[in-house]
Amino acid sequence: MKIKWAATIILFLSILISCSVSEKQQHFIDKIDSIETVFDSVSNQYILIDTVKLFNSYDLINTNLLRLSDIDTVLSDTIKIYAFMQKSFKRLISEHRAISEEISFSKIQLLTLKNDIRNDIMSDERIEKYYFEEKEAIDNLMHKIRFNVQSIEYQLQSFDHLNEKMETIIDKYENK
Repeated sequence: MKIKWAATIILFLSILISCSVSEKQQHFIDKIDSIETVFDSVSNQYILIDTVKLFNSYDLINTNLLRLSDIDTVLSDTIKIYAFMQKSFKRLISEHRAISEEISFSKIQLLTLKNDIRNDIMSDERIEKYYFEEKEAIDNLMHKIRFNVQSIEYQLQSFDHLNEKMETIIDKYENK
């Protein structure tokens, strides 16, 4: 019985020792955890964007631009601003899927890197190399996300103001 219990303790200690990571490895795991925390916060801002409003606004601009094609070009400056807004929305919509996929991919990359470190698959030099590559990629992605979040918020606010004005103008000219 004592031998069975001793064997169990030895097995448990062996597993515990094999699962432990070096101080340097733990340092990188902690740094990756820190990046994940910041990245999650930034990516959540992007995920929380009201994409329904963005898509609906884009559709409404397209509809109104078709209605505007029959109206006198006296309003050409306002129409140009409205048309530019349509192009901005189109770009933001086309980038949305790619950014969402980049967010998912980056999260998987961080998890994989942490697992590889925990499983002692890489040398300390490779850990450091991959850490800095992932950090740079995520820093670039976070910059893109922040820019797009600010741009979308600004564009939607501008849309609310300008669209009301455009609807009034279109209705006025169509009802003449």
